[in-house]
Amino acid sequence: MKRLLFVVFLLLIHPHVKAQQFFTIGGVVKDATGKPLALATVFIDGSKRITATNDKGEFRFRDVEPGTYQLVVNMVGFYSVKQTVNVQNQHIVLNLSLKEKEETLKEVVISFDPRRAGYMALFIKNFLGTTENAAGCEILNTEILKFKENKKDNALEATSDDFLIIMNQKLGYKIKYLLRKFSYNRMSTVASYDGELIFENIEGSDQEESEWIENRKNAYKGSLMQYMRALFQGKTVDLNFITYQVSGTQTKLVDVNSFVKLIDSNFISLAFKNSLYIRYDSSATQVYQQGTHQFTSKMGNDGTLLRLYLKRATIDKKGSYVDFRSFLVKGYWGGKRIGDQLPFEYQE
Repeated sequence: MKRLLFVVFLLLIHPHVKAQQFFTIGGVVKDATGKPLALATVFIDGSKRITATNDKGEFRFRDVEPGTYQLVVNMVGFYSVKQTVNVQNQHIVLNLSLKEKEETLKEVVISFDPRRAGYMALFIKNFLGTTENAAGCEILNTEILKFKENKKDNALEATSDDFLIIMNQKLGYKIKYLLRKFSYNRMSTVASYDGELIFENIEGSDQEESEWIENRKNAYKGSLMQYMRALFQGKTVDLNFITYQVSGTQTKLVDVNSFVKLIDSNFISLAFKNSLYIRYDSSATQVYQQGTHQFTSKMGNDGTLLRLYLKRATIDKKGSYVDFRSFLVKGYWGGKRIGDQLPFEYQE
């Protein structure tokens, strides 16, 4: 009886306390004929969550928080499949089908290609990045990369049939990246790539672990992930972000919270006109105290231009947006590559 009264008392003094909800993402993977596929790799893009299907083609991820996830299935001899999964208030059950690749003879390289070294240098610079964290990365299986010159678009393209294995010694992660396509336009010098990745912690000494913790903190500060999470929490200024709305060649200081609407306890929507210009600056609070109608024409290299590609963006509390097409990103965040990425499980 005393225990019951104590529980009731807690509920009365904390009426808004709600137990964290967790759900399951599971399902079956089959081939085009409906035959279950065993040992197919299933993972959640950008996370540490990875598993394999059993003899019945079944897989399951337990303890999944509400949010948006990209589920990826990959198996040798089949085309990989990616599906957006929106977890809200119930378990998710998926039926996924893989299409078998046509059998082709693997290309045999019988002579050294003098252009490959140049291709590789260009790929590493634009795929891993040029930051200190990127410099600490090494691709262990570069031989699986296939390069092609697209003469029509004056672009270098690259693909791979299997995971690229990347060791990031600066952040302490082993990354498996399933590269769908990489393209570097020689005229515009713009690089783009598409693929999915999975993180795994590297084991190290106590000193290495301490360095990785500090490096991860630095990589997180001022990142797109931190900004999106700050948006969800309504704390962009508290976390040192300054947001302007672009109008022609000028920018106007704005309260980005006015562009945010709460959908429920797990999702928000963001809608704004034109573009936002965002900087990470320790003086953010002071800047906002000076007034919300201040204009400036100064936009430095430390800022990011963010434009909505869709009418609005839906964002979850881990900083992910439901549709990957939501934003066009240029500037500081646009220059961040694989070498600076963190898994979405990361917390300060």
